[in-house]
Amino acid sequence: MTARVKTIRAIEPNVGTRKAFEKKLSAFSRSFLREAMGEIVTELLNEGLLVPEASDALPKLTARERRIFEKVNAGLAKGIDPETLRERIRSISAVKIARWLIAAEQKAKEISYWFCRSAARDVTLSQRRALAAAGISQGWLKSKFDVPIIRGQYISRPAAEQLPKYVEDATTLITKMTGTDLARLQDVLSEGLSSGADLATVRRTLETSQGFDAARAQRVALDQSVKVNQAIQRANSLAVGITEGIWIHVPGKYSSRQSHISMNGKRFKLSEGMYDSEAGRCVQCGELPFCRCVYKSIIPPDLLKTT
Repeated sequence: MTARVKTIRAIEPNVGTRKAFEKKLSAFSRSFLREAMGEIVTELLNEGLLVPEASDALPKLTARERRIFEKVNAGLAKGIDPETLRERIRSISAVKIARWLIAAEQKAKEISYWFCRSAARDVTLSQRRALAAAGISQGWLKSKFDVPIIRGQYISRPAAEQLPKYVEDATTLITKMTGTDLARLQDVLSEGLSSGADLATVRRTLETSQGFDAARAQRVALDQSVKVNQAIQRANSLAVGITEGIWIHVPGKYSSRQSHISMNGKRFKLSEGMYDSEAGRCVQCGELPFCRCVYKSIIPPDLLKTT
C-alpha cells in the first residue's frame, strides 16, 4: 500500500495582480497607438494630404482634448490618390518606427518589471503561509527567503535569480505585439482614409479591431501570470528542499490539453517536469502557451524534522 504524502495546497496566480496587468497592457497599447497615429497625421496635415475638419464641428471638449481631436478629425484632401497616401504613410512610419519601438520596449520593460515582481511577491507570500501552516518554522523559512522584492516582502535567492528572465520574456512579448500593431495601424489608416472615412472614424475602427484590445490583454495576462507564478513557486520550493509535486490540471479558457488531463494527480520531479505525450518532452506546469496547470508541493518528512 502506497504511503500518503503530506502536501501543501496548489497556489494559483493572484487575480488582482493579473487584472491590474491586463489594464496596464490595454492602456499602454491605446496610448502607444494614439501617439504613433498622431505623429503620422501631423506629417500628413503639414504636407496637405489631409484636411482638418472645421473647428466649430468639434464637440465640446477641454482645450487639450480639442487640440488632440483636431489632429485626428481630418479627411483625405481632394485629388489625392489613395496609393500616394498609402506610400506616404509607409515612408513616414519607416523613418519613425525605430524610435517608436525603442519607446515601446522601454515602457514594456517597466510594465513587465512591475508585473513580475508583483507576481513573485504574491506567490511567495502565499507559499510561505502554506509552508508555515504545514509545520515548518517561520524562523527557518525567513532564512531561506532573504531577497527583498516589494515592501518588506522577500523571495528565495534562486527565485530572484530567475526573475530577470521572465521580465525579459514579458518585455519581448509586449514589444513584438506592438510591432504588429504598428503594421496594422498603417493598413487601417490607409484603407480608412482612402474609403472616405475621417480620422476620428479610423481611430474608433483601430481601437475596436484586433490590436492590443481587452481580449488580447486578457490572454497575455493570463498566460504570463501562470508562467511566472509556477516558475517562482518552483524555484522557492527547490530552495527549501521540496523536490517533488503533484500535477493539478486546471481547465483553460484558451487551452485544455488532453495530455494534461491525463497528467492530473500524478507525482513528478520539480527539476524535470512531467512527460507530455503531445509535446513529446517533459514540461513544467504553466510552461506551454495558455497552460493553467499548477502543482501541489510534496513535503519531505525530513524537512519537517529539520525545521
